[in-house]
Amino acid sequence: MYLDISNTPHPYAWGSRSAIARLQGRPSTDQPEAELWLGTHPGGPSRIDTPDTAWKSLDQVGRLPFMLKLLAADSPLSLQVHPSSEQAREGFDREDRAAIALHAPERNFKDRMHKPEMIVALSDRFDVVAGFRTAERSAESLAAAASRGKGLQALLESVSSGEHLGETVRWLLSNDRQAASAIDELVEVAQQRTGSDWQTVRDLAVAYPNDPGIAVAFLMNRISLNRGEALFVGARVVHAYLKGFGVELMAASDNVLRAGLTPKHVDVDALLATATFVPTVSLRLTPETAAAGIEVFRPPVTEYALARFDGPALNSAVSFRGPAIAVCTRGIAVLNGHVLQQGQAAYLSDQESPASVTGDAELFVAAGQSLTVPTSK
Repeated sequence: MYLDISNTPHPYAWGSRSAIARLQGRPSTDQPEAELWLGTHPGGPSRIDTPDTAWKSLDQVGRLPFMLKLLAADSPLSLQVHPSSEQAREGFDREDRAAIALHAPERNFKDRMHKPEMIVALSDRFDVVAGFRTAERSAESLAAAASRGKGLQALLESVSSGEHLGETVRWLLSNDRQAASAIDELVEVAQQRTGSDWQTVRDLAVAYPNDPGIAVAFLMNRISLNRGEALFVGARVVHAYLKGFGVELMAASDNVLRAGLTPKHVDVDALLATATFVPTVSLRLTPETAAAGIEVFRPPVTEYALARFDGPALNSAVSFRGPAIAVCTRGIAVLNGHVLQQGQAAYLSDQESPASVTGDAELFVAAGQSLTVPTSK
C-alpha cells in the first residue's frame, strides 16, 4: 500500500517563515512554520491525499513507532531532555498516581515511552547545543575572562570544585541572587570574548534575556552540522536546536522536560533526576555508505533508521519490515513507480518492500531498524 500524505506545519514561535514554504514551492508566510509532522502522532497525524481511499488521516491506518519531521528553526528551541524508557514508565505512573491531568502544563510525562531523536541538516549549517562539556573546559573559558564579578567568580568556583555538575545546574536554575548575577555577568563578558561558547551566550541572550538557560547552555557543547551531516540525541542528554533546517526522526513520544529558554513549565527536580551530567564527547552520527550518494543512518535504537538518497541518476532500492515514510527534499524521485516531487511525502506499508528508488533527487526514507539498502560492489 502506497499513500500520498501531507500535513499543516506547526506554527511555533521559533519557526521559519520561509524554509518549509520554499521547499514546498510556496511563498513565504506571515506566520512561522516550525515543524511539518509526517506520521501518526496524536498531536498531529498526517493527512492522506491519495484519492482512492476512504481513510482521511494516517492514524486510521495504524500507529507508527516513529515520526519524521521537517524542522525549521529561526531562533533557539527550549533547552530540554527526554527520559529513558524506564524513567518514562516510572514518571508517567507517578504523575498518574498524583492525579496530574495528562494535558496539565505541569505534567512532565505524557506517555511511557522514550524519545531518542536524530537530525540531518538540510541547511548549509545547523547549530545545536547538546551534552555537557568537561568541567575543565568550562572552567578554562571562565578563567580566561579578565573581568569577573562575584556571580561569575561563584560560577567558576562551582565548576572547578569537583562537585557534581548537576549541582551547578541546580544553582543556576534556583533564582538565587548570586546565580542571577552570574547570568548577567556571563552575558556582559560574552560581548568581548570569541569562541563558540561565548557565541552561544550572545545568541541566547538576544532570544531569551536573563534566562538561566543561557548559563546552562554555556556549560554545553556547541555543534555545527554541515548539510547532510547528522546528530543523534539519546535519552537523558540535555540539548537545544539553535538555528537551521533539517529532517528530524524520533520515537513517537511526547516526553519533554525543560531546563530553560522557554516560558513553559520548568521542573528543576525532575530535570536533575532525568538528565545525565557526564561530559559528552561526540553526538555526531556517522552513516553507513551503501553506494555513491546513498547513506543509511542507524542510531542505537530499535524504533527507526533513516536512508538518504541524493544523486542525479538514482537507481537503487530500499527494503524494510513494517511501515515506512518517505519525503523528497530536492528534485523528483520515483518510488516504486510513484512520483514524489520536492516537498512531497508518502507512506509505504511493508507490502511495498523492496521499493525501487530512481530519479534525480534527494529522498529520505524512514523505517524500522530492519531498513537496508543494497550495497554496490
